[in-house]
Amino acid sequence: LTQAASQYYKPVYTPATRVRQLGPLKVADKPECQLACDCARQNSTNCSSFNPPIPRSNCMAYFYKDGKCALLGESAFGGCTVKNTEYVLIPDPCLNYNCSNHGKCAVFEGWNPYCQCEEGFQGENCE
Repeated sequence: LTQAASQYYKPVYTPATRVRQLGPLKVADKPECQLACDCARQNSTNCSSFNPPIPRSNCMAYFYKDGKCALLGESAFGGCTVKNTEYVLIPDPCLNYNCSNHGKCAVFEGWNPYCQCEEGFQGENCE
C-alpha cells in the first residue's frame, strides 16, 4: 500500500450495496491489481481484459491480497472496498496538531491525534 504525502487511507464500514458496486476485484496477481488502478485513472490503454470494465476512479493506491484487489482513493462512489471495508483518503490527522518540547504527534486507531512526549514532559501537548 502506498500513501500520498500528508494523507492516510482510513478504513470505514461499507454497506453491502457499496461492496457490490466497488469490488473487490478478482485479479490474477499484484501486477494486474496495479493495472486495474492505472485503468481506473485512465492511465493505461491495456484495460480490455477487465470484464466488466474497471469503473473510473481517482485511484491513488491499491491493496492486493489473495487474488483480491481494492482500488484505494476517492472514486466516483467516494471510496473503494475490500470485503466489507471501505477506504477513504483523509488528511493527515497530525497536520494541524501541535506538540510542544519536541513531542511527536501520533494517531490512535480511531484516527485521533495525540502527542508522544519526550522524557520529562507531559500533558495533552507536552507542555
